[in-house]
Amino acid sequence: MNIFELEQTLPNGFHDSLIHNIELDYKEKTAILTMSIDESDCSKPNKYKKIKLLLRGIQFFGIDLPDPGYPYLKDNALWVDLSEIDKNESQELFNQPKNVFMGRFFVIDWNSFINFAAEDAEIISNIKA
Repeated sequence: MNIFELEQTLPNGFHDSLIHNIELDYKEKTAILTMSIDESDCSKPNKYKKIKLLLRGIQFFGIDLPDPGYPYLKDNALWVDLSEIDKNESQELFNQPKNVFMGRFFVIDWNSFINFAAEDAEIISNIKA
């Protein structure tokens, strides 16, 4: 499943999520992101659930430099939103195989992106907060 299909299964997708930790294994081509996702509905606002997001078959995983005009030195998790990379530009630029999806998390506190391409996305565990 690609990350955008996975996002559709979550109450609020990856909107206003928090990234606590990123583990990259280039030999195994995996990335594990420990995150908190917003599971709230109208009756219970701001109800976060901690998860581990597994990206398999990573082709690249890059973290842009923070914008120096933003408070990137804060001691907290990264506040993010998932977005797509322009397919026309990126397929030509990165020449990814058809089974690979590309996405990025916009890091709000940094005004920059975490960019990635992978073959599969899955939530591998729910973590008790």
